[in-house]
Amino acid sequence: MKNIIAFFEHNKIIFYLSFIGILGYLCKYALNAFLSHNLAPFMLGQFNIGMRVLWIISSVAILGTNSAAIRFLSYYIDHGHQENVYNFIHWNMRVIRVPFMICIILAMATFCLMSGMHIWNIKEIRSYHIAVYMLIISPLYSLVILFGSYLFCLNHGLLNLFIQSIVYLLFALFFALFILFFNIEVSNYLFLFVLFSGYLSILTVKLIYIYHYAPFIFKAMLAPVNKQEMKSLLPNWLSMSVQQLFNGLLSSIIFSLDLLIVEFVYPGKDEAGLFVVALTIASILLVLPRNIYYLLKKNVFELISSDDGKQQLENQVRELNRISIVITLILVVGLLTVVNNLLLHYGSVYLEAKPTFLVLLLDFSITALSWPATSILAYAGFESSLLKLSVLQLVIILVLGIVLTHLFGIIGTATAMTCATLFTTFTSHITLYRTTKVRAYVF
Repeated sequence: MKNIIAFFEHNKIIFYLSFIGILGYLCKYALNAFLSHNLAPFMLGQFNIGMRVLWIISSVAILGTNSAAIRFLSYYIDHGHQENVYNFIHWNMRVIRVPFMICIILAMATFCLMSGMHIWNIKEIRSYHIAVYMLIISPLYSLVILFGSYLFCLNHGLLNLFIQSIVYLLFALFFALFILFFNIEVSNYLFLFVLFSGYLSILTVKLIYIYHYAPFIFKAMLAPVNKQEMKSLLPNWLSMSVQQLFNGLLSSIIFSLDLLIVEFVYPGKDEAGLFVVALTIASILLVLPRNIYYLLKKNVFELISSDDGKQQLENQVRELNRISIVITLILVVGLLTVVNNLLLHYGSVYLEAKPTFLVLLLDFSITALSWPATSILAYAGFESSLLKLSVLQLVIILVLGIVLTHLFGIIGTATAMTCATLFTTFTSHITLYRTTKVRAYVF
């Protein structure tokens, strides 16, 4: 335990990332716990599905340029290439113009169509899945994502992560204000208003911060969209954005597929809500181990180019693996000890989610073992290998998930996820060793 504390004290960035990760976990835990006492389980499930759909739609609206910004814009800012900074942001605003406007038109058309069908007594407007309403929020949230990447490029990544973490707490406060103090009935309109208010507040904070600390970026964001004003344009800006968009969408779909399968495959109405609670509690296992391997980002590309460097890399991985395993075991024992109390925070009905929680605990424990291999592959530039693994993982979850969920309910869904994670863990370590001769499974 002393070694773990010393590790976090020595690596301040990991301490801050872990702190923010735990804060985000607690905020999301509090939001779902509050909602569980004011919503039926099926509505809690729909809300979380809607949040995942929102991320996917919003990523498409900005064509993955948020990831390209982190790749290019951060380099231009760090090396003082102010002209390239201006040109990139100017290009970014121009390239997202069409998909962003399409997103706005779809949002307006969706709202008008639902309102019209309600007025003409064709379909009750409150009967739609909350995911449909996410089309209305997606233009706003896409800007939250994009400007968050600008903060990251300005070396304020921790601030951006902190803002992303507390947004769930902000949602919880808004819901509490309207439900407890104003006694407003929970409906899709309330979801829509709370999400819009919360993301608008976050977007305002980010814009004020950019305006205050980086006025040249703010100026570029407001510049007239005119091709002739741009002195240079790199073709790999768009190609990298599209590639990152595809990779990001694949990851988002994999992340969301479990809940989508539960919602649309299993006939039970409340299973999605039970699954959300099990996921929320067990996901603490993903916070610390994921951040620990962030240290590999610093020099993995340089070390992997020589035999001596590979040996040094293995030694680093060995130390990180030991710390990750100890933390994971401590968290697993702690969760097993208090699992009933945690489930009761959401309500007695959620005790039914305990068997699913135990399977997810195994799933996320295995996930911790996959981080070293996948991290090295990502930081060393082997995105194509990771993409192939992601496609195979998607297929496994889709096939096994549909079959096992239909037969066994949410326990089957969790089992399918565990099988996919087990496959990804083994194959990622094998792929890394075959590609680089680096062993990421050392302890």
